[in-house]
Amino acid sequence: MRGLAGERRWRESFLVAMVPQAVLGALLGLLWWLLAPKPEARYLGLFWYAESNQGFSAAQDVLFGLVTVVPGIVVGVLLTLWSARPGAGRRLTAWLGGAVAGSLVCWMTGCLLGHGFASYAPGAVAPAPLTLTSYGLLAVWPAAAAFAVTLALMGKGLFSSRW
Repeated sequence: MRGLAGERRWRESFLVAMVPQAVLGALLGLLWWLLAPKPEARYLGLFWYAESNQGFSAAQDVLFGLVTVVPGIVVGVLLTLWSARPGAGRRLTAWLGGAVAGSLVCWMTGCLLGHGFASYAPGAVAPAPLTLTSYGLLAVWPAAAAFAVTLALMGKGLFSSRW
């Protein structure tokens, strides 16, 4: 019986951690799509060609990083507040897994919204699709969460009454 209760707690932890972060990731993907600069591009039949790519892809990458660092810090602070309760390791794993899921959902939502012009004829001009050229930025959300947890727990340890 004890194994089933532990498994149920794991499942509940992952649902509580992943679902809100995945929904938030979808909303942040929409925000990234709305705010990111998109140069004009010409459809050449198989691919889009942006005629003036003056740092647009770098700006899209930086904006993605900025959009995902804030929820990462919030997740880290929430984890720190709940670290004294039992099951902290399970909770940390679940929330960091949720951060990975949220980051991936954010990226996929922005890219899918940016590719909404598949019916153009060759030679058509439209805004270029939204892309992420530096895939390492997908780790910003979970890394910010882990960094915030680490800093906060170090601060708790340094300034505790046991010092």
